[in-house]
Amino acid sequence: MIGKSVFRALNGKQEVVKRCSKIVIRASSTVPQMSLPSSSENSNPLPFFRSIQNSPSLHASNNSGQFYTIDPSIKKQLFLYGGIPKTFDELCNTFKETCMMIREPALEIMDYMKSTNFNNAATRYCLYGKIGTGKSMTMAHVLHYGFENSFVIVHVPWGSLHSNYRFFIHNFPRFAAPYWYKFPKEYSDCPTKEGMVDLPLDAVAWLIHFKNQNSHLLADPNLSVCQDWEWSKREITKKGAPLAEIVEMGINRVKYSTNCIEALLQELKQLSDLKRYV
Repeated sequence: MIGKSVFRALNGKQEVVKRCSKIVIRASSTVPQMSLPSSSENSNPLPFFRSIQNSPSLHASNNSGQFYTIDPSIKKQLFLYGGIPKTFDELCNTFKETCMMIREPALEIMDYMKSTNFNNAATRYCLYGKIGTGKSMTMAHVLHYGFENSFVIVHVPWGSLHSNYRFFIHNFPRFAAPYWYKFPKEYSDCPTKEGMVDLPLDAVAWLIHFKNQNSHLLADPNLSVCQDWEWSKREITKKGAPLAEIVEMGINRVKYSTNCIEALLQELKQLSDLKRYV
């Protein structure tokens, strides 16, 4: 009947319309009624590619390849100043949620961290792979795990390459050097160490990032300064002061921001050696 309707379309439109309407009615009358799924069949509302576990500590190998959701407040605290690709952040803002894939390398590193003996020497892990294989997102997943388990996070989100790294690494390989030394905001001679150069504005930006990621831990009384730090004749951070004082000193006094980073890292190493905070 469909063939006859098309053939007679050249002679008259009304007949075509009538015949087509009959075809549609007859076809619709033969379509079986579809029943809605019962409540028992719809017990799991999440699709198969989403994980019901949004805590990195509960992720296991059976969650590999699935996506989990990060709370907006956690995303703001961890990645406000960097740490996730810009294109991914734009997608998160578009869809009003942050979902990250659970990858095998992240699961492997988190398993190692769970079984690490912190009385031994520091263990280092290296993420490697081609551009676009998920290294940054794997690192973001591990950062979320560390944040959830009260690790002090020392994270450099922009230190390796320029933000438009794909363009630079393919067209200008020499620009693949550290971002701080290729595109400094400002530099000055180090006042305390001859022959060294300071990047004070970049140092302040990193201290703000460190403070934002670890704001829930800096108030801990166990995180206190182990020695006196003299910045000038009038400005001294005394032993026993909260570690946050060094961070605030570097943020408020740009001149000493790089020295404050050096002091902060030394203090964290001493606190780790003294087992005062693990």
